[in-house]
Amino acid sequence: MIVEQRSWRGSWSDTKIDNSKVNLLLLFGDCEYFKTKQMFDEVRDIYPNAIIVGCSTSGSIIGDNISDNDIIATAIIFEKDISLKVITIDDMDEDLIINEAIKLKDSKHTFVLSCGLISGDVIAKSFNKAGVVISGGLAGDGTRFGNTYVIANDIAKQNRIVAIGFYGDDLIIKTGCYAGWDEFGPEKIITKAENNIIYEIDNEPALTLYRRYLGDEAVNLPSSGLRFPINIRENESERPIIRALLNINNSDNSIILAGDAPVGYFAKFMKTNIDNLIDNAILAAQDAKFETTENNHLTIAVSCIGRRIVLGQIVEEELEVVADTLKGYMTGFYSYGELAPFHNTTVCKLHNETITLTTIYEL
Repeated sequence: MIVEQRSWRGSWSDTKIDNSKVNLLLLFGDCEYFKTKQMFDEVRDIYPNAIIVGCSTSGSIIGDNISDNDIIATAIIFEKDISLKVITIDDMDEDLIINEAIKLKDSKHTFVLSCGLISGDVIAKSFNKAGVVISGGLAGDGTRFGNTYVIANDIAKQNRIVAIGFYGDDLIIKTGCYAGWDEFGPEKIITKAENNIIYEIDNEPALTLYRRYLGDEAVNLPSSGLRFPINIRENESERPIIRALLNINNSDNSIILAGDAPVGYFAKFMKTNIDNLIDNAILAAQDAKFETTENNHLTIAVSCIGRRIVLGQIVEEELEVVADTLKGYMTGFYSYGELAPFHNTTVCKLHNETITLTTIYEL
């Protein structure tokens, strides 16, 4: 396994490897050029035999740095083959996703990238039903929450899911996924909801309740909602998952979350501080770490845009503690949602406000 990283800032930085041998190119970017046919044609000429995938971001990752307004390219030469499945979606059709996911059932691990403003819950559930272990994330669009794009061996497009299957006994892949948010207030019941929209919690209008819990921060909604997510769980024995607030609707007093929140689920409000976020980034890195003295392995980090907003000017400290723990190369992006199993499980969930790490090492 050979890894090389480059950046585009008006032109591509130098390359030192044999690009004809690259079989996977990961592209993450937040700029207009990322979406153009010219950009894709240019990288296809440079890497003629590579599977080329990537997505738009809310900040791209190279090593322990966040890179904005440009493109980060990570070229990888694997000894073993990899495969690619592309799912184009106008409506979220679970059966369609399952049928494509089943084709990856023999993979050792599958990494998934999806457009950011579609239901990540359906993606996670579909791959789980197909028996395919995945990690990955949902594309970003800065803090604009507008259009998101995925590259899948073609020009960047919307309404698309791409899945990369990794194979071979010589391949070691581990994941880590942690959050770092604390609950506050009593647990309540979601009493009226549809998909990712909550209308009532404990029979009270959801937005009215949310404003009361946020206090002075309520005047900054919906942007302040990324600092105060909600965790939900189906029953008392289930581990909660976090849902970030994307928007509010004043006309019906509802709140719109980044993932589904079904009627009957328990819900609690959450808050955090910088130390908690950094400490949990270390926990994620420890789960994703494997023992090797070599530094030719790759970490793909997917961290929530909400974490970036809370961490502010010290956001790169999150990446620094991960890089110090894992060594090797690191790429990835800040996202609108993260896909990963919980600690010590293989069942994928859609997460918000987490940092998710996928480490890849070929013996």
